[in-house]
Amino acid sequence: MTIKAARRFPEATVFRIDYWGDDWSYSKQQCENNARLEGVSERVVFDKQSASTLDFPDGDFDLVVSCLTFHEVNDAPDKLKAVREAMRVLRTRARGTHRSACRPEPGNSEMRLQLPLP
Repeated sequence: MTIKAARRFPEATVFRIDYWGDDWSYSKQQCENNARLEGVSERVVFDKQSASTLDFPDGDFDLVVSCLTFHEVNDAPDKLKAVREAMRVLRTRARGTHRSACRPEPGNSEMRLQLPLP
């Protein structure tokens, strides 16, 4: 997804954060190699961080995308903490899209967040 975003937005720098666990160095090298092969390595940054405590200033991003992220954040019992972090780093009127494995309410086919978050 990182490389696809870098190709879709040629003027952007794309940051990919992940926790990757014990295989961090190997996984990062694989991602960097793929970015190099696709010709976008100068515009992508792969960083080890938790989604619950992002090391970016408030309002630093025009777009935040997460895919199957929030249910995997194990260092924050409150999964909304990671959602709040994703919203915090977005610029005012910027966009965020989040796909998760969390279950929707019974009878609904999708889950929506109501803003502002508690």
